[in-house]
Amino acid sequence: MTGIAHPTLLTILYDANCSMCRRCKGWLAPRKKFVPLAFVAQGGPEAAKRYPTLRLGMDNAGRPDELVVVANDGRVWRGDGAWIMVLWALRDHRALAVRLARNPATRALARRAFAFLSHNREVINKFLPETKDDAMVRELKTPAGAAFEKRVMVCALPPAGEAKELKSGMTANGTVNALKEAYEKAKAKGV
Repeated sequence: MTGIAHPTLLTILYDANCSMCRRCKGWLAPRKKFVPLAFVAQGGPEAAKRYPTLRLGMDNAGRPDELVVVANDGRVWRGDGAWIMVLWALRDHRALAVRLARNPATRALARRAFAFLSHNREVINKFLPETKDDAMVRELKTPAGAAFEKRVMVCALPPAGEAKELKSGMTANGTVNALKEAYEKAKAKGV
């Protein structure tokens, strides 16, 4: 990154419906950083609002097909380049990121490793212990969960002008954070 201004913020566009991806986000959040990291769910309303022209690919199952990192200056990294940029932002992992990026042999190894993780994350998720967030997403995909979600949406609806944005983030496949917020609002209203 010599000769080029360093970014002052990196936004990670990740698959919020992937348990492994959410765990990675949870692992990254408390780490000491040279560059702050922000997290936005790919395919969600926030990603569409922030990056309306950014092409985000989907796999055959309709899931994001790669990790994407966007710098505050508009530069974009995808796949292994995105993973390396995330490592580069972390105090304890910058040296590893530089080694991975500079050496063609380690870059090829990183590319294969990151591709393996990305393409096999659903299988990997099956071997990870379930978290509270995973349990909530699984429960919301059941008929009873869908009915509860509808009740939560009705109780948590904001004023009419904001309702469309809230509904788009409140599907069973939507972001866990939006569901948590709606659940807390519904709980406060006695639902």
